[in-house]
Amino acid sequence: MKNLFDYRVDYDLPDCDDLIIRKINDDNLNKCKELGLEYSKTYKTVSKTYTVGFIVCIICIVCGYLSSRFIFGKSASIIFGKNLWAFIMFVVSLAIFVADIVLIAVIDKIIDRSPKVVAINERLKELCAEGEKQLFIPSDCDKIDVFIRNDGFLSDRGEGYAVDTFEIFEENGKLCFADDCCVVGIDKDEISEAVKTLSPVEFLPLTTDVDKYKEYGIKYNKKKGYYISEQYFNVKLTHNNIDYEMLFPSYETDTLKKYVKFSEDN
Repeated sequence: MKNLFDYRVDYDLPDCDDLIIRKINDDNLNKCKELGLEYSKTYKTVSKTYTVGFIVCIICIVCGYLSSRFIFGKSASIIFGKNLWAFIMFVVSLAIFVADIVLIAVIDKIIDRSPKVVAINERLKELCAEGEKQLFIPSDCDKIDVFIRNDGFLSDRGEGYAVDTFEIFEENGKLCFADDCCVVGIDKDEISEAVKTLSPVEFLPLTTDVDKYKEYGIKYNKKKGYYISEQYFNVKLTHNNIDYEMLFPSYETDTLKKYVKFSEDN
């Protein structure tokens, strides 16, 4: 079964051409693609920082442990004499360890506030405003978070997901999902079922408010740099003899109920 919102690494439209009913012009699409690549390159720094930081922490712990054993295992002075090098190693290891922990905790915010990312976000906002005019998106429509798939997103389970926010509305009997680049329209009659699935999903957040995740038991793995949700909603449909699925976070229950009939039972 194919994820309807399956994005190729080098393309900003989902891989479901026959379901795309509108899209922005090619010039804006290319600009979005370039900014998206810049954004991805910038955020790869986060995962690398976590990995390097974890290694540095291990080295500091080992060095601190060995030096402390040498210091406190001797009866000579801690600061003076032959134990001076061990004392210095202990203090330096402890300082680097504390600084590294602080850096790991705040690296996301540092990158979010960097001039480069701020400039990318501002330009994306401008392109989004232009895109909304081209896509004819209703001003009063709901917003919904969706698990999109992309081979560029890393996951231990072999599936790469991210949560992105779409605008959802109905138009001429179709259920429509709009992102910054296109509108996907689905005949509601083609939807076969919508069920809650109890299975872990590893994902990266793109445009969502992560503060609400704790309320729904969604946990963050700092070492690997992604979130883990233990359940999600799966909406299935068939179009032109192709079976599709759409995955939604569990906290989108109320919004989904407005547009899709589904069962919370497995």
